[in-house]
Amino acid sequence: MAGVITSRVEIKIDGAVVLNKPGFTFRPGGIQRESVTGDQSVHGYTETIMSAKLSGNLTHTEQQSLEAYGSISNATIVITTNSNQQYVMRNAWQTDAPELNAQSGEVSVSYESAPAEKM
Repeated sequence: MAGVITSRVEIKIDGAVVLNKPGFTFRPGGIQRESVTGDQSVHGYTETIMSAKLSGNLTHTEQQSLEAYGSISNATIVITTNSNQQYVMRNAWQTDAPELNAQSGEVSVSYESAPAEKM
């Protein structure tokens, strides 16, 4: 079955499209399971909640503020793929201070939230 393979994303933070570079990674979050084993058998597993995570590089221009990227909290982030899938990270926050690479003009960012919703 041939079809579109996800290779691009559009990212909006509070409704504004950001200038994202290729290679962003996204983890929708949800349940993470870890096996519990004994001496002679697998006993089952435990579950923990994983946060959603979005990270990658943005293009830095005179219109973008490093301080603004670094102070993001309680944001709505919408990730739309070129394969027609859309996820929403609600009440998202910046996890690491933005880092500017002056040679490439890229800013690395990382955001987390409660598990994302597939729209």
